[in-house]
Amino acid sequence: MSTQEAFSRGLRVTGVLIAISIVWLWVLPWLGEQPVARDFIARMEQAGIDPSAMYYSELETLDQTESKFRELEEDYPYLFWHSK
Repeated sequence: MSTQEAFSRGLRVTGVLIAISIVWLWVLPWLGEQPVARDFIARMEQAGIDPSAMYYSELETLDQTESKFRELEEDYPYLFWHSK
């Protein structure tokens, strides 16, 4: 690898790291302060759900959703994850 290729690769890596840093340190905190995000977090906390560790098993509608998918799979066996 030539010096110019190494320099170019280093610039690309640096650019990606800067972009990730901007998103992580500026964009995500800004989004977390928006009213929609704050309302969502408040609703999750009122329901006793930690929004930073939310699992599908904590969702109230999981049983309904799962049963609907099972019905669809029985009615249409090739609908999900199968090739025809």
